[in-house]
Amino acid sequence: MSDFDHTSGERSVLSHICLVILETCGLSDLFNWETPDGSDEFHLKILQTLLIVLCFNICFACIAWKVYGPRIVDRFMKPMPSTLLEDLKQGAKFKLAGQGKKLGNTSESTSQPRQTSHQRAGSSKPTKMTDEAKRAGAAALARFDQHQSSIPTMANRSQTVIRNEAMKELALEKSSGVARPGGVKVSAQDSAPVLALNGVYFKCPVATTDVLPEAEIREKIRVFLFEQLNDDKEVTPCYMIHTLNKRDKIDVCVKTLEKYLENILEKPDEEKFQKIRINNRAFQEKVAGLLGVKEFLLASGFELTQIPPSEDSPPEDYYVFNISRLSDARRLLDILLATEPIVPELDRDIKVYAPSENSITSISLSPDFYNITADEVKHEQKLKSEDTERNLMLRTKAMRERDEIRELRRYKYTLIRIRFPDGVILQGTFSVHDKLESVQNFVLSSLVNDWQPFNLTTSTGQKLTESQKSLLELHLVPAVIIHFAWDPEVALDLRRETGVESNTFLNDEMLQLLEELKVTTIMAAETKEGDVAQTLEEKSKPNDYRLTLPFAFQPVPLTALTDEMRSILSEALNKPTVTVSSQNFMRNFNGLAELIGFQYSEIKKASNSEDPTDYLLTEWTKQSGSSIGKLLELLNKIERYDILDDLKPLLTKNSSIAFLPTISSMEIETDETLEARNRARSFGLNYETRADWGAMCSRLKSPLAVSPVKIVFIHNTVWYNPDPIEGLKILQARKMIHYGHNDVPYNFFVCEDGRVFEGRGWDQGGSHTLRYNYVSLSIAMFGNYDEHEVTEAMMDATRTLIEYGVEIGKIDPNYGVYAHCDASVTSSPGKYTLEALKKFPRYHALGDLPASQTLLRSN
Repeated sequence: MSDFDHTSGERSVLSHICLVILETCGLSDLFNWETPDGSDEFHLKILQTLLIVLCFNICFACIAWKVYGPRIVDRFMKPMPSTLLEDLKQGAKFKLAGQGKKLGNTSESTSQPRQTSHQRAGSSKPTKMTDEAKRAGAAALARFDQHQSSIPTMANRSQTVIRNEAMKELALEKSSGVARPGGVKVSAQDSAPVLALNGVYFKCPVATTDVLPEAEIREKIRVFLFEQLNDDKEVTPCYMIHTLNKRDKIDVCVKTLEKYLENILEKPDEEKFQKIRINNRAFQEKVAGLLGVKEFLLASGFELTQIPPSEDSPPEDYYVFNISRLSDARRLLDILLATEPIVPELDRDIKVYAPSENSITSISLSPDFYNITADEVKHEQKLKSEDTERNLMLRTKAMRERDEIRELRRYKYTLIRIRFPDGVILQGTFSVHDKLESVQNFVLSSLVNDWQPFNLTTSTGQKLTESQKSLLELHLVPAVIIHFAWDPEVALDLRRETGVESNTFLNDEMLQLLEELKVTTIMAAETKEGDVAQTLEEKSKPNDYRLTLPFAFQPVPLTALTDEMRSILSEALNKPTVTVSSQNFMRNFNGLAELIGFQYSEIKKASNSEDPTDYLLTEWTKQSGSSIGKLLELLNKIERYDILDDLKPLLTKNSSIAFLPTISSMEIETDETLEARNRARSFGLNYETRADWGAMCSRLKSPLAVSPVKIVFIHNTVWYNPDPIEGLKILQARKMIHYGHNDVPYNFFVCEDGRVFEGRGWDQGGSHTLRYNYVSLSIAMFGNYDEHEVTEAMMDATRTLIEYGVEIGKIDPNYGVYAHCDASVTSSPGKYTLEALKKFPRYHALGDLPASQTLLRSN
């Protein structure tokens, strides 16, 4: 083909393409092209130019989309977030609207006020302006015109006026001693003041079972790793490098060590890669100063030796690689890159509070308590000045939010309190970077019904639903109270199905932690500015003998007090102790006398006698209704915990005189219990029902979630009483009266002589094993079997009881027996019980302990 034909062919194809483009753009008439064959050189140049411009625009658009596409999508194409709260509100309105109404339709009751308001607004007629009003309006217009002509000057002047007014207000506040709200910033701190009182604690199950402050737990980890070096010289150095050094230095060190070993593995014949001079500057800066590096290099195949750099130079320390240990180097490198640091885990420090309205005490503080230094005054003044300057500036919403987040970031931890409808407060400590999901899981693990959905709301009514946002982003810092409520729809369905509204929220494990939340009012001494009051929340001292629930006690007279008890009371109430100051012990003594009912003259007489406590006890014994139980209640009221601690061992031996309930609350025998006892005894069990051992009536309303169960846990009670019946009565009284539990923790008890006592029975959930209380049964050995061996009668009775449960359909034939220590960090059921359990035919029959959720799904 000739050059002319080749050029003509190119022009023809190009002309066809351009003609299509021009027709699409409506520009074909502009060039008078009827066919592409009639094109000349001029048209060809134009077409080439258009194609080049078009291609350039397409490329530019692609590049721009690649760079700015995500922003455009996020700004203009991203779907609006779902308004879950609005949907829930509309759903609630729909349910409350009644039959025959629809959302969006206004009822007569709502439309009528609107009509009235419109009529009222429409009925107002303009009044005729008077001459004075007209003159005032004209003067206002004149002033406005004058203002418009001097806008620049007035703008500057108004800025000055605003600044002067602000300074005057600050001076006024300073002279009056009143601080402007939000004007004073607190000093930087890790956590809320209430957390500073209680402490922030950490745990690390790998290194220790203790719960300690952060500095102490890190020291435990360091000691643990150095001790592990004797047993494991390969993995431990990797953990030391990642755990015991700063994060920024760790990254550089790991990359350097990786480079050393990769060079050797890729080029094992290169001798220069097999030596590391210790005095090398790069090695000293990046590697040498980190803990664990020396141990890692020795484990990976390096040997410490001295080599002279040159013939005339003195020898220097080198790490020289042993080429026969290439496999060790490859293995150590893989371990180093895969190792994660051992990080202390924040302990939740779970508290469960039952607020008391009567637990308010007053503490007087001297004026020196509030004195501040001159440096502190200067610092506060500087903060106020900065705050004033900032408030004089016009700031956008984003700027204000950024400043707020900056303030919140001064905290590392936050205290979360969840208030339940029954007034109980669940408290936990969290990192400010924890997700809301961690709080939801924390609440979920504490609930009696961990399958039932619930809602969490703030004090302002805002529903917390964004699970993946951090507590810092949600402004739940540094301390916050969150309100709990069951999901209303599910709760309504449950109420319809069961006919009972559940008023129990926390499981028994959490209720065991229940203690009283006290509010202490701290009053300052009088100053020129007046009295200053400040309130703090603090927990009361735990006390095993707090008797606050409405139970009647046996009226055992005070004459039943032993001489040792009277001596303890007399010594504690007649003189100061370590826990009671000299200026307060007489107040407590007089308070006890007033509670007993003595007059002032009798108090004075008692105080002047040789043994005023003995006088009080003797006189009080004459009164009707006096008992040891009442005395313990009075000691609680005057907060004499030191006396209760001293009485504790004596009361443990003689618990029945103070703690046994009245006969009116006992279980009674029925035809059903009689049949259950006879059936169990016919199977070979020495079986005692609740009525047989004199149990109090249970408050249980939470049946097992699965039936039959596949897991049977074995426990021991630790606490022991030679008389099992008396011991069970005391145990139940302590659980139900002191701690507010619903019943004894276990389903059954087995005693040394082989007798089996019914606890919660076959059908009720227990309070024995966290996460497994409603999917398993528990059998407790009565006593402490870390110290004493279990009897054959106990183990035979336990085995027979389980077989009986299978016989009556309460235990699945393919069950598994597990010890309490298989599910929790505990020594229960004791080492001797554990040895005997290993001989059981179905001990660990299901392999590793199945998760509770798996047991629920399989049922």
